Amino acid sequence: MLSDCLASEAHRFNRLRPGTLRLRSVRRFRLLPLVVFLGAVGALAPAPDAPASAAPARQGRVVLSGSGLGPVKLGAGQRAATARLVTLLGRPTTYPPPDCVGGYRNVEWRDLIVQFKQGRFAGYRYWYTQLSQGVTSHGVPHQPGTPTLFTAKGITLGSTFGAVKQAYPYLAQTGTDFWSSGGLTFAVFAAQYPAPSSAPIYEIKVNACPAAL
Repeated sequence: MLSDCLASEAHRFNRLRPGTLRLRSVRRFRLLPLVVFLGAVGALAPAPDAPASAAPARQGRVVLSGSGLGPVKLGAGQRAATARLVTLLGRPTTYPPPDCVGGYRNVEWRDLIVQFKQGRFAGYRYWYTQLSQGVTSHGVPHQPGTPTLFTAKGITLGSTFGAVKQAYPYLAQTGTDFWSSGGLTFAVFAAQYPAPSSAPIYEIKVNACPAAL
């Protein structure tokens, strides 16, 4: 038994070292079972939780807004703006010729065309560049664009006109099928006028030139 071993060891030490050592040895061996017990409890206790690893940084997304594209604001220099968009969207797919004169240059990421005028970020057009690939057999867009981008209120290509009116209650009609709010212009794909709430959005643009294609 553990207690018998402890008593035997205490007796041996008391015989070898009388006096104050006797008191110290007795105290030592009286405490030893408690130390052993606490050590066993410590071994059984669960280890403290390791600190949680930091969550992976969320990649910045490009938000369609009346002031620009995410962190890239209108008026930014062409080189800096293009470089920033490359980090967010990857390399451009092509550089389509501009449809306006006056120092315009287009940079395209599939359905997103970014326009620069005289070396400055002037506007953009987010639309189905290949509209026939984004419509059903009835001529209605049914899929998001590429890259898939949203406004701050969750509107993207293929959203319904009703969703736009709900997200932007202060829309102003700026053309037959064009509605604007906060610098953003939404183009409604509809075969009738006025457009029904179920009509989808096929273009979102800011300061695009030409205004209509």
